[in-house]
Amino acid sequence: MGVSSSKVKRDIFLDACANGDCNKVSELILENFNVNAKTSEGWTGLHLASLKGHVNIVTILLNYKASINMQDKKGFTALMYACQEGHENIVKVLLKHKARDDIIAQDWGCSTAYICAVSNFHWGVCKLLESPHHNPNLVGKSTSANSMILVSVLQGTQFVGHSCLHMIKMTVLFIFRSARMIQRF
Repeated sequence: MGVSSSKVKRDIFLDACANGDCNKVSELILENFNVNAKTSEGWTGLHLASLKGHVNIVTILLNYKASINMQDKKGFTALMYACQEGHENIVKVLLKHKARDDIIAQDWGCSTAYICAVSNFHWGVCKLLESPHHNPNLVGKSTSANSMILVSVLQGTQFVGHSCLHMIKMTVLFIFRSARMIQRF
């Protein structure tokens, strides 16, 4: 049994997104290819480009109406992957296009975009997520780093899949971040 041409085209598209091949991505989009095509793990081109740091691909996909808040099988969004890897330029683009930062992944390693950034010590990304100037989701809300970590930890406890180890990790990160902020003064 042969592989379908749509699967081959999907694989070519997703590889182009992961490798930053703007020409191939644009070519396939102009042929009316589905910009929200997924791998078996639920990764879209936007997930892959955000993870790999290809801001031009992210911009192209968003201009062609890629679903910005789509979650993969673990519940991760493109914003979570960009935060996890510390890609500040991509985080800015995603936030500008109204990516939600309050989506919770059901994976015990990271529960929100903010926790993905904090747990990998990407403080520049944390500042973007904490800033109402860059993050339209924060207008009229508390923006202190401590409150964002606590909210993320508390939201994460709503899921049965979160282990005690995860809660300890988040508590340690909260204490670490608090101590770091105190040292600044």
